Amino acid sequence: MKFEPVESQIAGFIAKYAPAIQHQLRAARFRLRTLFPRGHELVSDNDNALVFGISPTDRIPDAVVSIAGCPKWVTLLFLHGSDLDDPAGLLAGDGKQVRSSSVQVFVLSEPVFMPSASSTGTWKRTRPARCRSINAHSAA
Repeated sequence: MKFEPVESQIAGFIAKYAPAIQHQLRAARFRLRTLFPRGHELVSDNDNALVFGISPTDRIPDAVVSIAGCPKWVTLLFLHGSDLDDPAGLLAGDGKQVRSSSVQVFVLSEPVFMPSASSTGTWKRTRPARCRSINAHSAA
């Protein structure tokens, strides 16, 4: 079985969206990869959204932050957001775990929610994105 290069797959996923959403997805993905250069980028394209997640491992349940691109909006998701201090009130949601925020706030502002230096120091070297919706095995 022949696999298409990961970045080509991602470009195809993003191309399905309106130009404004494409721009937001690219900008937010760039910002995530800049803030977490040694995290694993996990990618999922499904019927509901295109999701880019950052994880200290290559396991989806370990992801800590994600960007979800929907047809009409893009949202930043903190998968353990209920544990974050939010004195500025930027996070939405009142569930047991996840909090969300406008991706525009994330892309245009200085980092507000950053893990401690000790937690980022344990992350491994950057790995290529994994497109799990295309192939259950590593696409890298």
